[in-house]
Amino acid sequence: MFDNMVKAVPELADIHPWDARMPQECNCFTNLHFVSSNFWSSYSVPDYVDWLTFGRPEGTFQTHRRVLQQLQWKGPRGRWLLKAPPHLFMLDELVDTYPDAMIVQTHREPASFVASLASFIWALRRASFGADSSLSDGPTIGREVLLHYGEALEKATKSRQRPEVDGRIFDVAFRETRTDPIGVVRRIYEHFGLEFTPEYEETLKRHIAAERPTGADKHRYDPADFGIDKLNIPDRAPSYRARFGDLLKS
Repeated sequence: MFDNMVKAVPELADIHPWDARMPQECNCFTNLHFVSSNFWSSYSVPDYVDWLTFGRPEGTFQTHRRVLQQLQWKGPRGRWLLKAPPHLFMLDELVDTYPDAMIVQTHREPASFVASLASFIWALRRASFGADSSLSDGPTIGREVLLHYGEALEKATKSRQRPEVDGRIFDVAFRETRTDPIGVVRRIYEHFGLEFTPEYEETLKRHIAAERPTGADKHRYDPADFGIDKLNIPDRAPSYRARFGDLLKS
């Protein structure tokens, strides 16, 4: 499936690494609960994404937990490392399901991540429907991304008013993950009381230095293709900006 997608839209290989044996985001788990941004990203279902943004059923993380239990059954024991931006909609349920979770929230100026994600979704839609489809309209996708994730940022900020949620989270500026990745990981480990060994630091250095034929470092896009300058992004997610604005500065 991945090979066919990249064959249909070759630039997908520059946006994201594709391999059936690589780690995958939790969106694939939440597909099983029919609560996943993957459906919207690939297939353009406006009513569904409205429901996903403003509604959301209960029990998503109960399904998520059952999937993890299946994956680790008779398998190695250790600490799960999980990731999915839509978790921002469900921080309360995440912490209620996993009360000992150690959460890292990265912060990036919305104007930057809206354009980046819109470019990714644009490529996915072209893989599904072709470049000439109205479902592949760049400015429409830009508006959808801002609406969806602008609401996610606001919901997450509201959830973090609960001490039991906020106390589980460590905040990181996205820019620092690019300029000082090892330093960021060391701070995360120190914050959560995890051991950061010299051996692990060497592993990180090898990982950072490894050649990557595909992936986000090669992702190129023009924000104008997605109408970013017309979206009034600085006025969106006011509660989020009020609390985390300092982490968004370049």
